[in-house]
Amino acid sequence: MKEFFIQGNPLQCACVDELVMWASNNDIKVFWKCEEKDVYCIFPLSNENNCVKRPAGQFNSSLIESFRSDCTIE
Repeated sequence: MKEFFIQGNPLQCACVDELVMWASNNDIKVFWKCEEKDVYCIFPLSNENNCVKRPAGQFNSSLIESFRSDCTIE
């Protein structure tokens, strides 16, 4: 694998950090941010530093909505 596309997904910030570090260590280019968006990941309402599976209710729903649009890769 040479490239990995995760942009436009409401991933937890802790998980994005882990993916980007993993890719960097394995010489894989990660496309993780959309050009026209400032938000590229979301923090859960609690334990934001842990990358774990969570139900949708543990996130601010208005932030998740910001991911529902087209994305131009940066």
